Amino acid sequence: MKDMQRQIRRAHIKRLKQKRKFYWGYGKPHYQCHLTWVSSKEIYYKLISKKGVTEMDAKQASKVVQYSQACSCMGCGNGRRYFGKTLSELSWNALADDQMKELD
Repeated sequence: MKDMQRQIRRAHIKRLKQKRKFYWGYGKPHYQCHLTWVSSKEIYYKLISKKGVTEMDAKQASKVVQYSQACSCMGCGNGRRYFGKTLSELSWNALADDQMKELD
């Protein structure tokens, strides 16, 4: 049974590495562009060369399996850490307080 658990864990890690290989901005084509001025109002970007697709190395792929978030800022992290309780938690607490007052 223990061998099966190891096999399942390794299969999940392999699956997550395949699924998350595009996280953190990897896997997107990067282009090298050059500005071309046509007139004072028009700007054209001339494609010089395609640099190719950046891929994660093995160390980055292992990190993205364990920690899929790139950072812990207000937009990416836990909302309770920055904003306090959620609206549903506040309404549930208010309802519970009202019910406790009715019992007293």
